[in-house]
Amino acid sequence: GSLGMMRFDWRSGVFIAEIRFTHNPSPTDIYIPKIWYPHGAEILVSSGTWEMTDERNNQVLRWTGANGGTGQITITPKDG
Repeated sequence: GSLGMMRFDWRSGVFIAEIRFTHNPSPTDIYIPKIWYPHGAEILVSSGTWEMTDERNNQVLRWTGANGGTGQITITPKDG
């Protein structure tokens, strides 16, 4: 997908992005650095599916959105 909007609150560690997906979208990879999410992250997506990969020391989320339209992802740090 292509990035529509993105914001990161450095005080809370909350990341929000909107991705525009085409029909038959390819997965979108999002890097989730352990320095901001040392205890993991809560992931909320408005459409499609996501999975954590083993790439870059398990810090890459792969999101496949629904066919066409805009999806939103919110990443929130887990409490340790």
